[in-house]
Amino acid sequence: MNEVLIFGGTTEGRLLAKGFSENNVPSVYFAATGYGADLLGDIPLVEIREGRLSSDGIKNVVEERKPKAIVDATHPYATEVKKCIREALIDRPEIPLFCVKRSELAICGDEAVRYFDNENDCAAALLQTEGTVFLTTGTKTLPVFSKDEPLRKRLFVRVIPNIESLKICEDCGIAGDRIIAAQGPFSKEENLLMLKRAKAKVLVMKESGREGGEDERIEAARDMKIPCFLIKRPVSDPGDEIDTVFEEVLSLFDKNPVKKRIKVSLIGAGTKYTDLTLEALSAIENASMIFGAKRVLSFLPKSLMEGKECFSHYRASDILPVLNGFEKEQGSYFHEKSAAILFSGDSGFFSGAKKLFEALKGDDRFEVKLIPGISSVSALSSKTGEPWSDSALLSSHGKKEEDWILSLLESAIHNEKTYLLTSGEWEVKKTFVLLDEAEEKGFGPFDITLGKALGSDHETVSDHPVEGDGPDILFIKNNSPKKRSLTPFLRDSSFIRGSVPMTKENVRAITVSKLSLFEGAVLYDIGCGTGSISCAAASLSPKGRVYSIDNNDEAIALTKENAKKLFLPNISVVEGEAPECLSTLPLPDCVFIGGSKGRLSDILEYLFALGKKINVVINAVKTETLSLLRNMLVEKKDAIKNASLDEISVKSVKEPEKDKEASFLPNNPIYILSFEIRPVQKYV
Repeated sequence: MNEVLIFGGTTEGRLLAKGFSENNVPSVYFAATGYGADLLGDIPLVEIREGRLSSDGIKNVVEERKPKAIVDATHPYATEVKKCIREALIDRPEIPLFCVKRSELAICGDEAVRYFDNENDCAAALLQTEGTVFLTTGTKTLPVFSKDEPLRKRLFVRVIPNIESLKICEDCGIAGDRIIAAQGPFSKEENLLMLKRAKAKVLVMKESGREGGEDERIEAARDMKIPCFLIKRPVSDPGDEIDTVFEEVLSLFDKNPVKKRIKVSLIGAGTKYTDLTLEALSAIENASMIFGAKRVLSFLPKSLMEGKECFSHYRASDILPVLNGFEKEQGSYFHEKSAAILFSGDSGFFSGAKKLFEALKGDDRFEVKLIPGISSVSALSSKTGEPWSDSALLSSHGKKEEDWILSLLESAIHNEKTYLLTSGEWEVKKTFVLLDEAEEKGFGPFDITLGKALGSDHETVSDHPVEGDGPDILFIKNNSPKKRSLTPFLRDSSFIRGSVPMTKENVRAITVSKLSLFEGAVLYDIGCGTGSISCAAASLSPKGRVYSIDNNDEAIALTKENAKKLFLPNISVVEGEAPECLSTLPLPDCVFIGGSKGRLSDILEYLFALGKKINVVINAVKTETLSLLRNMLVEKKDAIKNASLDEISVKSVKEPEKDKEASFLPNNPIYILSFEIRPVQKYV
């Protein structure tokens, strides 16, 4: 028949039966006892038989069922049934036999573990010890350990919870209050609780492998500081790991199994060990691998890291190759593997967890979970007593210097409270200098609080830069935040003037509005003159970048002076002639052309060739320029959208002299052309 015979009664046998069922492969599952059969439960495509079979019994079943394969997943110490299976198949070499081998733990050098060839040698050695013996070898060996009364009185036994086991305990003279009847395997914590309850002085166990909970028992014994007496596994025919057996059997049915996804926990570790949540501790304890910066790993207790691979990695580029190798080498069809990756602070506050989460979330090999922690903001807030819920939250991690500085100044000047997570001492010192300069320009005043290495033994809270290892976080309080301007208006009197032309305030306001600037936009101000357009645009939001371009020495100097006077660090002055000097700049979102030195056609051709959406505004006073622009609108009509040519005639009121009436002073009309360059779609 098209089925598999599984001789089980073990964890491996049950896993294989379930795995075959999930892959639509029918099986017959044999368990020696009713209890072993009941543990499997009702599973589709699995027929359960209970009771011990002789070699002839197995031979009859094979003749009856004519299986496609047979799997020996019996206990390593079930030598008799293993012998019967092989004897039954002597005359049936065409039926493949797959033997499941339990993994062996590398504990040979552990001084706390003593090995014995059999239970008789182990029992003899126990007579030389004192105190309670916690016996976990099962009921088959119990008569050997209980035959000598001095040892029997010291036994505290753990058996599977069925009537047969309890009857054997009774027959061997084990009192009911010295019996634990429970189904394993058990965690380290569960083993530890039982050892403590029994007041054990020695732990006795079989070499049952990882599947039998061998390592959890040994770790519990280590914590109790008691010896572990281990009975060696009988020498048997070689077998294969359960995953290999599963793959090879399913290949006979042309099935391709899928491995279990590896669980990856991205953990916010807070600022110290006691910040870790119960969920985080559980994820770390159950992980096969732990990642984190050296500082973060250093505050984990050694007991939590025992038996795990630890890597001092915190960057996604370093972690991903290790995870990929781990999945390839240790991925399993049955056993859940997991990795715990620790990040300082909270996993959701400017954490490296974000990049790693993005890299893993679409990968079906991994099951990713974010576990929050206590952020450095919360930690510093608890020191200052200032709630952070109404604060601006910033970080300089992974950002260019000019970018984080602009964000800092924009926030500190306009918000009452700002938190800045920095990357080191230099950035802390730079922040203090920048805000001192801002105060000199009339902003603030600012109160700055530094939190250094919060949660550690050498944590510092200070109102000035402090030397030493971080991480560092700053709390900035502005006692008089500046209200954000909603209009692009700066008075002409705000500027330092010279002999170069300046766009007047009324025209300037209309021009900047026509640019349709947005948060973070890149603006070219070509022919910047005194920098009045640059300054009006830059003052709207320091998150925008303004490149002021001119080849006139006086214009360059004036723009720099005005940017400094108005405290606008988001203005970069570029000396050169457009369009040649534009190639090294970031691509623009908006462009204002106030002066072109006769190169207007070249500049426009350059902008059209960029192939991106750009808002363009050009101010003109000469009829020659107007003619050129009208021709351009016709020629480039397919690449232009929302074109508008406005004639602006502005008259200003001159402040009246004493005993005289006010008068209007007419200015020459200004033509403002605004349009949007849009990429031309080419159809083949």
